[in-house]
Amino acid sequence: MKKPLYIVLGFLLLLGIFSCDTIKKEKKIVIINLMQHPVLDSIQAQTKSYLLRNNYDKAHNYIIIEKNLLGQKELLSTVVNEVVSENPEIIIAITTPVAQAVIKKAKCPVVFSVVTDPVEAGIMDSINQTLPLITGTSDVFPYEKQIKLIKAIHPNSKNVGMVYDPGEAASRFALRELQKICPKYGLELIIKPVTSVVEIPIAARSLYGKADVIFVSSDNTVIAGVSALVSFCIKNKIPLYVGETGSVEKGGIATCSVSYGSFGEATGRLAAQLLSGKRNIPIYIPSEFETVINMKAASMMGVTIPENILSTANIVYTEIKK
Repeated sequence: MKKPLYIVLGFLLLLGIFSCDTIKKEKKIVIINLMQHPVLDSIQAQTKSYLLRNNYDKAHNYIIIEKNLLGQKELLSTVVNEVVSENPEIIIAITTPVAQAVIKKAKCPVVFSVVTDPVEAGIMDSINQTLPLITGTSDVFPYEKQIKLIKAIHPNSKNVGMVYDPGEAASRFALRELQKICPKYGLELIIKPVTSVVEIPIAARSLYGKADVIFVSSDNTVIAGVSALVSFCIKNKIPLYVGETGSVEKGGIATCSVSYGSFGEATGRLAAQLLSGKRNIPIYIPSEFETVINMKAASMMGVTIPENILSTANIVYTEIKK
C-alpha cells in the first residue's frame, strides 16, 4: 500500500530538520599554527590532546579543526577571515603574528600561545592584565642567561651578530633586551634586519668577518629559514646560537630557553577554562628554563663545548634534524 505523498514529504522534512539540528550542535574549536616547527608542532599536538582528554570531542558535539599556514604569512588574513566566518566556539592562535591577526577579527574567545611579548604585540596593556575573552601563554626568553651561555663558551668574543625581522613584535622585544644586556658582558650587538626568508643568507654574509657569533631569537621569519642560516654558519665556521629549543635540534649550537614541554598542556587548559565559561584568566608564563645543546652543530662550526656546560645540559642532540 502506497503512503500518501504528504506523509513521505513530512517525514523527509523532519529528517532534514533533525539533520540541521545535529549540524548546528557541532561546536568548532579551531587551532591556527603559523608553520611546521618541532616546538610549534608539539604545542599544537599537546593542546589538541588535552582538549580531547577533557571531553572536547565528537562525542560531546565538539570538532577540532587544525590549520597550518606552512610559514606563508601572506595567507594569514584570508585564513583568519574564513575561520571567523564559521563562528567557532574558540580560536587557538599559535605564534604572535597569528594571535595579532585573530584578535583583530575574532568574535569568540581566543587563546594565544607562545607570544613572547603580548604588550608589544598589542594584545594587552600590561603583562598582568586580564581580559574577559582573551588569555594565553607567553614564552618570554631569559636573554641574559642566553648571553651568559654564549660568553661562557666564547669568553674572548666581542661582537654578536643578530639577524631579525623588525616586523615581528617578538624580535623588537628581543632587540631592546639584547641592546641593554650585551654591553654588560663586553659585547657589541651588530643587527641585520630581514623582511623575508630569502634575505637571510644575504644578512648572514654581511656578518662574515664582523661577528664572532650569530644569535637569532624567537623570530618566526628567521626560524622559517633557519636551515639556510645553519648551512652558512657550518660552511664559514661561524657559531650560531638560537633563542628556542626547536632551532637547536635543527642546527643551532645551543640555547638557554624556556621549557616548552608545558606550553601545549597550558594552552589546552586555558582553552578548556574559556569554553566552560570562565573569564578574566591570567596568562601563563613559565618559570623553568633548560639548556639545550647540539654537539653535531658545535663540531661542524668548530666549537668545543666546555665539560661543565655539557654536564649540566638538560637536552643534548648528537645529530642535526633536516
